[in-house]
Amino acid sequence: MSASTSMGRRGAATRPRGGFALLAIEAYTRRLLRHVQPVIVANRAPLTLQRADPFRGTEERLVRGAGGLVTAMGSLATATDAVWVAAARTEDDRILASRAGRDGVVRLTTEDDTSYRVAFVDPGAEAYDLYYSVFSNPLLWFIQHYLWDLSREPIVDATTERAWRDGYQHVNRLFADRVVEEARRSDVPLLVLVQDYQLYCVPQMVRASIPRVRLQQFVHIPWPTPQYWKILPKRIRDGITLGILGNDIIGFQTSRDVRNFLLTCEENLGLAVDYRERTVFHEGRAIWVRCYPISVDVGEFEGLLEHPAVLAEEERIAAWRPDHLILRVDRTDLSKNVVRGFVAYERMLEAHPELHERVQFWALLQESRQDIDDYRAYLGSIVGVCARINRRFARHGWMPIRLEIEDNFHKAVAAYKSFDVLLVNPIYDGMNLVAKEGVLCNRRNGVLVLSENAGSHEELGDLAITVNPFDVDETAEALYLSLRMDEAQRMARAERIRDTVRANDITRWITAQLQDLRELIACVRGALDAGGLLVCTDFDGSLAPIVHRPEEARPLPRAAAAAAWLSRSGAREGVGALCPVGLAVVTGRDSDDVARRLHLGPEGVASGNLGLERWSGGQVELEDGVEEWLPALAAATGDLEMALGQDRLPGARLERKRCATVLHTRGLDSPGADAEAMRLVGEVARTYGLAVTAGKRAAEVRVPVARDKGSAAADIRAAGWETSALCAAGDDGGDVPMLRV
Repeated sequence: MSASTSMGRRGAATRPRGGFALLAIEAYTRRLLRHVQPVIVANRAPLTLQRADPFRGTEERLVRGAGGLVTAMGSLATATDAVWVAAARTEDDRILASRAGRDGVVRLTTEDDTSYRVAFVDPGAEAYDLYYSVFSNPLLWFIQHYLWDLSREPIVDATTERAWRDGYQHVNRLFADRVVEEARRSDVPLLVLVQDYQLYCVPQMVRASIPRVRLQQFVHIPWPTPQYWKILPKRIRDGITLGILGNDIIGFQTSRDVRNFLLTCEENLGLAVDYRERTVFHEGRAIWVRCYPISVDVGEFEGLLEHPAVLAEEERIAAWRPDHLILRVDRTDLSKNVVRGFVAYERMLEAHPELHERVQFWALLQESRQDIDDYRAYLGSIVGVCARINRRFARHGWMPIRLEIEDNFHKAVAAYKSFDVLLVNPIYDGMNLVAKEGVLCNRRNGVLVLSENAGSHEELGDLAITVNPFDVDETAEALYLSLRMDEAQRMARAERIRDTVRANDITRWITAQLQDLRELIACVRGALDAGGLLVCTDFDGSLAPIVHRPEEARPLPRAAAAAAWLSRSGAREGVGALCPVGLAVVTGRDSDDVARRLHLGPEGVASGNLGLERWSGGQVELEDGVEEWLPALAAATGDLEMALGQDRLPGARLERKRCATVLHTRGLDSPGADAEAMRLVGEVARTYGLAVTAGKRAAEVRVPVARDKGSAAADIRAAGWETSALCAAGDDGGDVPMLRV
């Protein structure tokens, strides 16, 4: 999986379970998914068995798997007691599968008391080989990373057809059947979370058996252009795309992948597509296509920096490191572009002999898929090019390239801490977390040289030295410029990358998906809880006219009367109404401010600051994660006051709220005032890691907890409102998310 940490497949045994991010995910998912049964579907199980060895005196152990998938989805699995459906790929997996109960599920607990419920699917060795080693890898992997030499490969023939029919489709059918079996046992709706490219057909197969199931799939690797999919015969490529369209939501790493998928649906299948709303229309359904860039558990990595094993490796590095250290940490996958990286380094040494004996390129690599001929040959090329460069330039006591092929996660973290330049130049990559992990851990203000085709470039490209992964001369120049960059610029770039990674960590990745799923869950609950109505309404511009000064707003008389009646008359229980009716005011204002202006009674609810806090029964509660950001918000407000005091945006006004501060430009006639307000607020927000929201003649800096009016309305609906329908009312784009609940 291109999103996983490059080092540490087997080395995951030494990794801690995770940081504070995972605790946040667990708390969030328990609250959100309490009315559904999650089922995670992935090729690999979340843990592996290490058998007892009497000769070494070791006992049987269960070890958590490595990578972003297990880190994030594993937390969701343990928080909700989800079933994790996985292939029995090895004899060790089959041993675990044999311990399952009558329901086919085995509960497995690791040494740190992390418990998983796993349902294994056993396709048999031959079918699994066709599914994984022939069709998924290399065929799909090569297509989705643009790796085929199309003048020679691939050759599509009867072997391809057999791998599709008897391998890929057959194994996907086994996974789908296992999900259907779980659905029949469950007394609550199923939420099925499918992972990655090996299981594209599962969603359509599941939906055919359970039409009202909710399905979401995240694709961890790139999605290529519609034309590149035409490597495959029409029946196969259409089968893949139609299979994934069985989902309600499809997630990708980057906006580029989202765009390519929408184009594929439109051009290859002739389906209707809404590019603005990122939606595909198929078989009477609207399928959402979204971008969820995966990230790392920041707390886990920062906690590892002082781990004894990392410190020991760091001491060993210090004993041999040269003046300048260029690093790459990768698998020996063709997509990682290791050979071109070496050639670029060679070009740099040719052009800059003054760097000889002062610089070293450390390639810390892990073998990848050595059962596939192309991968074995590529590893041979890596070793061969490295040897040639070393023979050409080596001098007594200096080796230009230090090549280590091993699986040592702690050494990788120590290497991250030590580099001056980190080269990440994949041909194409879904995300490539090395770019995020490396700079996050680095303690030398190292420079990131990053391929424009890495998914991480969409987030980090402005802060890295961008290279075309095929252009070795450009890469050579980028390496040299990185080594020559002055310390102030290095520090500024490194700090901004670290801030970006911290602000968009693994918690953001999973919660963004769950927020979208919450909208779907709310729809399911509405259908099940027939017989009621929840009214979710905005305040300014809906219940009250827009005014120049927010403090002067007053609700319309009839709106105020209706709000007062709905919030205290027993309407929630159906008194005086045809069905139970609930009222929630969802606003950007402070919730208690709106409750006071409307004289809300005990049956009403007000969600303020776009869902960051809520008033109910006279009490205000902040959402999880909000309070810790309030000092940063106070500092940002001070900066805005200072800027206005220096006559930047004369006449603009600040409105201070509990979880946000608004810069109002209403009434200003100067051209460009709105744009200048957004620039000013954006500058301050970036300084403190806060979020920015644009409104009508206003720019808002707010706590960076991902909330909007849609998520607020969905929370209210899910918290005891026994209604079958939702009426949403608003006056601008910020109210649109309520319409999707």
